[in-house]
Amino acid sequence: MCWGAISWGWKGPFFLWPATTKEEKQKAKEEIEEKNRQMAGETERLNAAWKLSEEWRNLREEELRVGP
Repeated sequence: MCWGAISWGWKGPFFLWPATTKEEKQKAKEEIEEKNRQMAGETERLNAAWKLSEEWRNLREEELRVGP
């Protein structure tokens, strides 16, 4: 099982689990919730830093040029 979050103008964490039983799936769900709580501040910091990069500026300029 994998879980990740990537969208326009935002990057989130990506996790992998080999969940094969109900117990493993429940444990993975709990781990995801805990990691999300732990990573909330780090994710915001990394996204803020990324938005200062040339890569983000280029993507944003292309988005504005192309439009919705």
